[in-house]
Amino acid sequence: MRNFLILFLLSTSIIPSYSQKANEKGDRAKLVLHSMPTDTLMVNVKNAYPFGLNFDVASSYAAGKVWFFENGKRINRKSKEIKYLEFTDKQGKLRRYTYDSLLKMKNLSEVVISGKINLYLNIQLTGVLNSSRNAVRFLEKDGEIVALSGFNSQKKLREKLIDFMKDQPYLQEKLDNKNLEDEEVLSIIRKYNTLYK
Repeated sequence: MRNFLILFLLSTSIIPSYSQKANEKGDRAKLVLHSMPTDTLMVNVKNAYPFGLNFDVASSYAAGKVWFFENGKRINRKSKEIKYLEFTDKQGKLRRYTYDSLLKMKNLSEVVISGKINLYLNIQLTGVLNSSRNAVRFLEKDGEIVALSGFNSQKKLREKLIDFMKDQPYLQEKLDNKNLEDEEVLSIIRKYNTLYK
């Protein structure tokens, strides 16, 4: 019994130290700070993977700070310090985040599309003890920003895009289709942006 107890204690002490070392590496990321806009820092960013590869990385940034591992130390930076954060997640998807004061959010926003028209996604923590989340999309063109959330956000997104794309009538016509899926709408924005590179 004593040997079993010693073996059990050893195994439980080894597992946490192993997982801690594995987690300390995080995801390799490029970081640009508002205070140093010309310097790109190579860092390890800590991200939440609560269910293996099925995760919502944006939620791990909803509290207004981001955790990094730099020079062997675990540190956090406030969202408002971060101009640009880019990394490839565990699913192989390139993720880009920014803090933009014009969006009037306290945390980082994911850059979904960038170009002549920009689309951002922001996850907010709401409710008692921040137990629930609220997603807000921001559409921006030439400094005009529109916040889109709630039940009619897809309809509002299409209507605003039609307004933003007055200079491309054939794309406006495509957006007139009320049955467009979200990915089809994003594809139209990307097409528009390629015309202005």
